Formats: sequence, C-alpha cells, structure tokens
Amino acid sequence: MKQKIRLHIPEPCHENWDGMTVTQQGRFCNACSKEVVDFSLMTDKEIFDYISTAGIALCGRVGTGQLDRDLRSPAELRKTGWRYWTGLA
Repeated sequence: MKQKIRLHIPEPCHENWDGMTVTQQGRFCNACSKEVVDFSLMTDKEIFDYISTAGIALCGRVGTGQLDRDLRSPAELRKTGWRYWTGLA
C-alpha cells in the first residue's frame, strides 16, 4: 500500500531566506536556531524519503506547487519472476 504525505504550513515563517546562513541541506535560521531544509528543488520522491526518515521537528522551504497536495511514496518495482519470462519464450 502506498503511503502519502501532505505538506501544509498553517503558520509560515517570516524570516528572510536570503539572510540565513547557507548549510548543506538548505539554510540555518538564527531566529529559531534550526536548519531549514530547501525542499523547493527536490522531487516528490526526495521529499517523501527525507520526511519519512526525519525527526518530528522539521523546518523546510517549499514551493507553492508543493503545498496542499499528496506526495505519494514511489511505486515499488514489480519483480518479474522466471516463470513470466519462460512463458513468453
């Protein structure tokens, strides 16, 4: 069964993104002393994987097209057994 995540930000941060210190994952916010992950350039799969493994407290920058829609876990590749290929031959 596919899992899904919906990104929703009821109270967005008003700190200036360009004023934050650059880090490997995004930026560091001095006002709240947290790293803000830049999800705006990530694919749905990358966002899903990151959020699935992250802790509860998470700050992130997202694009408007990434909000209020379901991000689904990637479909698992179906393994085709040898019987299928033998039947085709």
